[in-house]
Amino acid sequence: MLRRSSLLDWLYPPACVACRVLLPVNEKNGQRPFCPACRELFTPITKERSIATFTYEGLIRELILDMKFNSKKQIAQALGLLWAERLQGYPVENISDYALVPVPMHRNKKRRRGFNQAEVMSLPLAARLNIPIANVLSRTRDTTPQSEVHFSRRAENVRGAFCISPRQEPRGRNYILTDDIFTTGASLNECTRVLKNAGAASVICMTLTISVKTT
Repeated sequence: MLRRSSLLDWLYPPACVACRVLLPVNEKNGQRPFCPACRELFTPITKERSIATFTYEGLIRELILDMKFNSKKQIAQALGLLWAERLQGYPVENISDYALVPVPMHRNKKRRRGFNQAEVMSLPLAARLNIPIANVLSRTRDTTPQSEVHFSRRAENVRGAFCISPRQEPRGRNYILTDDIFTTGASLNECTRVLKNAGAASVICMTLTISVKTT
C-alpha cells in the first residue's frame, strides 16, 4: 500500500519551485525542490567561507522578490533547503557552541506577509549544522523596507529597531545571524550591536545571497 505522502505525489506530482516543470517522483524531492536546469542558474560564491552562498542576481533574485512581494512561503522553504545543501563547510569552529538567530521581522509586517523568510530559511540550515534556532531578538519598529531606502540612510533606518526578546539572556553565548540578502549590512550590523551590548560572546553573520555591485 502506498503511504499517504507517496499517494499525494502521484496525484499531485511535485514541480520545480522556479519553472514549475514536473519533478520525478522519489523520496528526495522534498530536499531538492528545483529541477536540474534551474539549479544551474544559481550563481555560487566562489570564495570559501564567505558570508553568503549565492550572488543576488538572475533566477535567485527573481525568486526572492516573488517570495517577498507575493508572500510565497513555499519559495522560502525551497531556498532554505538549497542553502543548506550548498553550504560549504562550517562557518566557524566549534559550531555546536552556536545558535542561529534569524533577523526578526516586525509583527505587523509578519502579519501582512504571513511568515518571516529568515526564520523559514533557517530551519533547514539549523538541521544541516545541527544547532538550534534562538529567537533572541525582536523588532521594535515597523521600519521602511531597506530596499526603499537609499544606501546612505539604511543604517539610520534600522538604528534602534531591534532589542533582546523577553526572557532571553545572550550574555556569554555565541550566535550566527541569518538573513536572505546582504547588501549594505545595516540590519545585520544593528542586530550584532544589540547582541554584543547584551553580552554575547561572539556574533557572526550568514546570508543566502549577497548583492554585488558591478562597475
